[in-house]
Amino acid sequence: MPCAQYTGHALEDTSDSMAETGLQERFRLYEPFGMTYDADENALWYHGKRVRWFEDYYPLDEETGAGIDFFDEHGTTDVYAVRDLQNPIRHPDGSFDPGGRITGLKECTEQEFKSRDITAIKNPPVTTAAAAEGGTLTEQEKQKIAGEYAAFGVTGDAETGIWYFHGQKVRFFLDILTSNGEPADSGNFHGSIRQWQNDDGEIDIYTVRDFQKQNDEKNGTLKSIQAYSQQEFDARTQKEKDCMASAAQTQETAYD
Repeated sequence: MPCAQYTGHALEDTSDSMAETGLQERFRLYEPFGMTYDADENALWYHGKRVRWFEDYYPLDEETGAGIDFFDEHGTTDVYAVRDLQNPIRHPDGSFDPGGRITGLKECTEQEFKSRDITAIKNPPVTTAAAAEGGTLTEQEKQKIAGEYAAFGVTGDAETGIWYFHGQKVRFFLDILTSNGEPADSGNFHGSIRQWQNDDGEIDIYTVRDFQKQNDEKNGTLKSIQAYSQQEFDARTQKEKDCMASAAQTQETAYD
């Protein structure tokens, strides 16, 4: 939906899911349509205007979707991508890209720009559940998700996003449900992602799926659930600290 209001569960959170080098690669896709990424300022520019909110979403089916978004409170325009979803791209392996082809970018109207709920964007919930899935999960869906994970040592609640992996409380849980085979941070990824985060957890985990074998939900068949290495855990911890320090510095400067 063009200029959709932010819902608090972005499909790909560019502020913390990719480094700036990854963002450069990802946003190169939009350069032919007049939008460029400035790594020095971590900003998008569209025909000379600094972009506040950018979104490129597309449906995977009637209930789920995927895509990318970007927020910069210093921007002066909101932009969204236009896709041709009627002519899907076929991959060499015979699968189809549900995102179709990007045909252009458009600016939201001034009225839409002013009506966007910036507070919701700047203050997303601490715990994000079912990040790649639209709508509210039913009780049956929650039980089905929990049941799938339980076979691999994960117990918890799909609604609250509080999980335990072999008894350890999970801080970060990434489940790539469908994929075109490209890494999620490569800039060429197309697929759907489910993600949870709980700041007081003690372990980060991720799923391993066979995307060539679909389950009943048309997701890749779950093969295992693994813990990130201590080095990766520490790197994510440091990144969070750096982001918080940067935000605090920005706020302090604003009040000077």
